[in-house]
Amino acid sequence: RVGGAWVTQDLGAVAVGQTPSVSVHDGFVSVFTVTSAGQIQETYLSRLGAAWVTQPLPGGVVAPYTSVVTHDGYVSVFAVTTGGRVQETFLASIGVAWVSQDLGVAAVAQAPSVVTHDGYVSVFTVTAAGQLQETYLARMGAAWVTQSLPGSAVKPATSAVVHDGYVSVFAATTGGRLQETFLSGLGTAWVAQDLTADPGTPLMAGRPVTVTHDGYTSVFTINATGGHVQETYLPRIGAAWITQDLTTTAGTPAAKP
Repeated sequence: RVGGAWVTQDLGAVAVGQTPSVSVHDGFVSVFTVTSAGQIQETYLSRLGAAWVTQPLPGGVVAPYTSVVTHDGYVSVFAVTTGGRVQETFLASIGVAWVSQDLGVAAVAQAPSVVTHDGYVSVFTVTAAGQLQETYLARMGAAWVTQSLPGSAVKPATSAVVHDGYVSVFAATTGGRLQETFLSGLGTAWVAQDLTADPGTPLMAGRPVTVTHDGYTSVFTINATGGHVQETYLPRIGAAWITQDLTTTAGTPAAKP
């Protein structure tokens, strides 16, 4: 509770040192990690006061990066196999078995970015050639569809967000420029823009991180030179993007990507 002391505990699951994916669904808390052998595992809490339980999930051997989303009563965990295939492992409801399927898409082995919007589930990955792609499900029972998105060749670490009816995917180009690829609404075309050209976001290292708050959309990056933490933000749709160096303006310590 607020005001209480923080408590740390070892959940007992052995995993590769990457950021876990977490979902809250049907009263459960589920944490998804990957073992050193490439096995996706779920560590879940069925209710407060119960014991945490860890179980392996079906599917191929994956890289240690996962993304999870809840949609239409389902829990879906997305990962890229070590063979470079996008894989979904999903739970239709509590009490049934987890199921794994190959979505038929080739991608670099990094964490897919996933969002839900307008009834769609969209999974964003990057091909070996640096092509940003969207694999989407229009509705339960429909087929997954993959399409290439516009823009320059990008590195395989992306961040996606839904804001004010828009879907935006942020990535670093192979030259380290911050690029936004956005969809303003269903039925419109995807558009890519270079945020290093305008508003002047410095060349970056690592993966962008995105959040929406108080009507703003903020993208946080690490500058390739000096490791300064940079915020590039949009106050509202239709306004101009603005960028600021948080290491200079707020005293944020320099960071590693």
